[in-house]
Amino acid sequence: MWTSVTTDHATVLRRWNGRWDVEVVGLSLDVLTVRVGRPPATVEDALALAAEVYLYCADAVDQGLGTLDALAGTISLPAWRLWWD
Repeated sequence: MWTSVTTDHATVLRRWNGRWDVEVVGLSLDVLTVRVGRPPATVEDALALAAEVYLYCADAVDQGLGTLDALAGTISLPAWRLWWD
């Protein structure tokens, strides 16, 4: 099971690195912090990415910001903090 979870994280982070220049700067058992070299520049890109981030880490909306629109606002910043409960 651990290998599958690790592979899932690596796949998502590799994708985000290619598109958004995402780099992991912190990692614990339940928190991931990344630096974003190219945050989304348009509302449309931010909303599309917010949907993708939600699929990866639903707690960002469900137990945090409350809406995809709010998440889109935070992922337009140069750093993201995602957590899982």
